[in-house]
Amino acid sequence: MNPRTATVGVAVLLALITGATGYVLGSRSRPAEAQGGQYLRRLAEELELRTDQITRIDEVLSEADTDIERLLEEHRKALREPMAARLQQTEDAVLAILDEQQRSRYRELNRD
Repeated sequence: MNPRTATVGVAVLLALITGATGYVLGSRSRPAEAQGGQYLRRLAEELELRTDQITRIDEVLSEADTDIERLLEEHRKALREPMAARLQQTEDAVLAILDEQQRSRYRELNRD
């Protein structure tokens, strides 16, 4: 696999995960969708896509976004509690690594 293609794929995957996590926890902002236009532009540039290919890929990405949004909505309530628990577990692990002054500052940074 081309390293550029792999990098783009990883960036899109991270955007989807970030968007899904926010969505599951109650945020309706969807950073993955905002990234979608950038992703398509980058694909068009890197792969020298024709106009018809751009149109077709845009349709595929839009359809995927709609399907993912529907799936997330269907499963959001079921995932909210386990996701929140896992995020809390992660935060607890990070806090355990920090000293008292760092923990205090961390809590200030994450107050919002």
